[in-house]
Parts: sequence; C-alpha cells; structure tokens
Amino acid sequence: MAQHRDPFKPFLDVAAALLSSPLLDEALQNVARAIGEAMNVSTVDIHSYHPDEGCLIEEATWDREGLSDADRAHLGTRIDVSERPTFLPILERGEMLEMHLDDPDLPPEERDAFEEWGYKTTLDAPLTIGGRVIGVLGVTETRFARRFLSMERQRFEKLSGMAAAAMNNAQLMTRQQVHGRRLDLLLEISRLLAAGGGGGEACAAAARGCLDVLGATAAGVYQITTTDGIASPGRQLAAAATAGSTAVNPATVAAELAARALQDGGVVSAATPAAGPEVSGGDSSSGSASASTAVGSTRLAAAATREGATPLLLCAGWQDERGFTSGELKLVEALAAQLALALDNDRLAEAPA
Repeated sequence: MAQHRDPFKPFLDVAAALLSSPLLDEALQNVARAIGEAMNVSTVDIHSYHPDEGCLIEEATWDREGLSDADRAHLGTRIDVSERPTFLPILERGEMLEMHLDDPDLPPEERDAFEEWGYKTTLDAPLTIGGRVIGVLGVTETRFARRFLSMERQRFEKLSGMAAAAMNNAQLMTRQQVHGRRLDLLLEISRLLAAGGGGGEACAAAARGCLDVLGATAAGVYQITTTDGIASPGRQLAAAATAGSTAVNPATVAAELAARALQDGGVVSAATPAAGPEVSGGDSSSGSASASTAVGSTRLAAAATREGATPLLLCAGWQDERGFTSGELKLVEALAAQLALALDNDRLAEAPA
C-alpha cells in the first residue's frame, strides 16, 4: 500500500524549527532549513526589511549542498532596494514574485545576479505582520528552470507567514535586548553618581558603553576649551578602544567635532561630508550630538555642560560607514548629560566651603 506524504508535515517542521533554539539566529537558520526541505529547492534566504534605510539585510540562509564559509560570511549583508527595483512589488504591495533565467523580460540587474549565482528560478514572498512587510523570504532553484505549481506557491505563501512570525519574534527580542542594554548603561552611571563615585569612573563607564552597547571601535571623553571663540578638546577624561583598533582615534574625532557639537546646541545631526544631505532633528536643552561620516568610517560626538562648568565632549568612532537611529542618538545625548552632572558634582565637592 502506497504511503502518502503528510500534507501538514512541512508546516509542523517549520513550527518545530521556530522552537528549536533559544538563540534567535540559530532558530531562524533552522526555519530556513525547514523551508528549504519543505519546498525541495536549492537555497533559501531570509531578509529583514528596513524601510527607513531603504535596505534588506540577510538574516538567515540555507543551501541543500551545505553552507560554505562564503555563505556564512554573507549573513548580515545589506542590499540597497534601489539596486533591486524588482523587489518593490514585494515590499510595497505584498506581492509574490517568481522569475526565471529564460524570461525574455528579466531585468538586466536580475539577469546579472542570476548568472553570478547560478540561479535558474527564484521565488520571493513578503514576510508580513499586521499588514506591514518586515522582510522577504526567497528560495532559488539552480538545478533546472522550475515553474512552481499552484499548490507549491500556496504552500510557500503559508510558509512565509510562519517565517514572518519567526522574524517578528527575533526583531521583538532584539529590540528588547537593545533597550535593556541601553538602560543598563544609563543605570550604571546613575548608580555611580548615587554612590558618590568620581566623574572619572562615570566617564570610563560611558566610553566602554559606547563600545559594548553601540558597537563603536573607539570612544573618549574630553573637556572642551575655548580660545578666541574657537572650541577644541582639552584634557582627556577617559578613552576606550576595541582590541587592534587603529583606524579611529577618539582624540582625532574630538578635534574634528568639538566645535560643531558645542555650537549645535539642542540639534542632533548626522552628515556625510563626501555626499548626501545633512539630516537633523531632536532638540535637547542639556546638550547636543553631531555625527560625521566619511567613506569607510563614522564618527559621532555629543557635548553637554552645566552652568559655570567646563563643557564636556563624549565622542565615538566606527570603522565602517553607518547611520544612527534616534534611539542611539538620544542615548549618547543622555550619557553626555549624565557625565556633565558627574563632573559638576566633582567640581562642587572640591570647592572650598
């Protein structure tokens, strides 16, 4: 008697993958594997969608032949949506998209990608939560030019819904972890202040926090001096750097951004000197943050002071080009304001009675 394949098994396998690991990255990888096996395809890719940045980021991948080091290195790669206009119907209208190498109207940029990666067929679907596209699930066939059957497309649509749940869980958990780490850093400095710790301890904690929480490769805290109306960094109060980091010198960052950070007042800004408009926003009476980006590196600084006290500058640098979220900029501003309070407490404690 012939055995019939359980039609629910693919969905049960993906559901099991969702719960397979407490590690979000590993669980998402397991989901990609389960989808690849359920669809009997060559490869699977799961991308998160970041509309504010206009990009997709590869979060998980699977290959029926096994993942190579190059495949693993590709995780985290950003894809500029403007370079893949065929993805717009998926992202903007939530449509499923199937393409083939032998399609006469295959766009040139897609044909280049097909030939580079050996694709013969691709099938992509939006990952949607509450009517909002949060990512893209894509499968490819490299063995032959495959036309997916209606029932296969229906299965893929259901699997994309399960992948969307996995992606949403990962994003929610990541946001909670990020917010938790930021709050822990602010609380650490608050505890130092409450315990009467010196401003030097708070400055050192903030510099380390820029590395641990924001991923900077170097950070420092400096007093700002003003000579003939020109602001520049003075005494270094703290510095930190990742092992082997030489591309970003916090003292250089401070020298570059001290005047701007002090002058900007409550404006938080980000700028790319080589190209691109300046983006600014987010007023604050306690300090300012400025970001300057060059090809291959990013620098950020925030200035804050208290009445009668010497202004202080918190700066950080990254060895790659990146943007900043409003939450990251607000964190840096809050840190600068806390450090200004810590140093002001030191000044008042040292003042003669």
